Amino acid sequence: MKKLFNILAAALLVLPLLWGCSEKDNLFPDSYKKVFAFKDNSTINLSMNTTQDAVVDSLLILRGGGDPASASTLHMRVMTKAEACEKWGYSENDIEVIPENSFKFVNGADLSLGKDDAYAYTVVSFNPEAIYEAMQSNPKATYILPVELTSSTDTINSDLSQVLFTLNVQRPMLQWGSGNDDLQITYQSLDAKIPVEITQSEYNNV
Repeated sequence: MKKLFNILAAALLVLPLLWGCSEKDNLFPDSYKKVFAFKDNSTINLSMNTTQDAVVDSLLILRGGGDPASASTLHMRVMTKAEACEKWGYSENDIEVIPENSFKFVNGADLSLGKDDAYAYTVVSFNPEAIYEAMQSNPKATYILPVELTSSTDTINSDLSQVLFTLNVQRPMLQWGSGNDDLQITYQSLDAKIPVEITQSEYNNV
């Protein structure tokens, strides 16, 4: 009974201190009030073809922390080649970052979240033809888009802040079929079936 009395007395001493504090401002340090992170901090491998106008993928961003219910602004930053090498263990001769004209953040590189938003998507659109053109300058390299989640006002989970896209773009080969059919042209025009086979180019060339 005496032990129970001591516990209750200690609780009564602590509770007024807690009530005298701001519930959110003091229980959680500023750096932990809002924390953002990519849901998947991984390498995303995308294969595409130059016949496609665009290839789209999205990244899910989650918000947490002790006081997440307030507006926030985030930024999608494209990392440098040197930063990508350090993060993912490449040598500089192994990779090339795709040029600016070959991708875009569909909803902008800057994202705004309202106080009631628990997550956000950033959508990335890739231009296969532009990537393929860039690949011709260094065909042996792996072409990448390294993206980092940043914010000037809120905390970013550094363990879940970077995503790597690797891009493989191929161009179809057009092969004409063979045949010895003799056709007669009448009235200066002719409709004829010509056999054509489209195959994938293993070495990205025709």
